[in-house]
Amino acid sequence: LLVPFAQFDNWLDAQMEGRNFIAGDRFTLADILLFSFVAFGEQIGQPLNRDFKNLSAWFDRCAARPSTKA
Repeated sequence: LLVPFAQFDNWLDAQMEGRNFIAGDRFTLADILLFSFVAFGEQIGQPLNRDFKNLSAWFDRCAARPSTKA
């Protein structure tokens, strides 16, 4: 069963309420993988919809990490 990404965004944004990272308060492989996916989308003209406030805050937290600048 394939779910359109827009529906996934809605679901994940709601799940992220009150969390710093995908799996809670720790930065994990889940964050690295999703961040890479979303960052790639931005590079090819499919940016994160900033209407998703929780996902946007998460993305910005990940982007601010020193390791993403390497």
